[in-house]
Amino acid sequence: MKKNVWFLVCGILSIIEAVAMGLMTVIFFVFSSMIKSGDFNDLFTDPQYTLTQQELDMMASMLNGMAIFMLIMLAVAIFCAVVYLKYRSKTPQEIKTKSGLILTAIVLSFFVGGILVGIFGVLGYNKVNEEKTETFVAGESSSNDLKSKLDELNKVKEAGMISEEEYAKKREDLINKL
Repeated sequence: MKKNVWFLVCGILSIIEAVAMGLMTVIFFVFSSMIKSGDFNDLFTDPQYTLTQQELDMMASMLNGMAIFMLIMLAVAIFCAVVYLKYRSKTPQEIKTKSGLILTAIVLSFFVGGILVGIFGVLGYNKVNEEKTETFVAGESSSNDLKSKLDELNKVKEAGMISEEEYAKKREDLINKL
């Protein structure tokens, strides 16, 4: 089974998004603490640009809210990265059982702002579906091969070339090879 390159790219981009969101969260919390400690007004020497305490409190609350939102986005980006990286080397059958999880990661990738990650996730999921189709077609041909082999074995038995015991053993061997 080849690894799904699209899921690998999605995982790496999701990790980069998570790092960026983590940095933004830290920046928001740092600015919020600067405002609360009173260091923010010291940046402005012109009295015309000095903010009131109410404005400073409102700005600190807004930055805290943005930091919390970024923490949520960070968690979503980490979830998406884990899903993409975990399923990049799984077989189509394994992915089929967890397709809801992968589709959730794709949708959340669009939500987090990673439009490219979402697009690449869709491409990766389509690649999985193509591999499932190829596997299904290959499975059909193997079942046709089995049918022809069983028919041939049955003809050999009917011709009296093998005993009933040998027929049963060979038939069981052919079926177990699936």
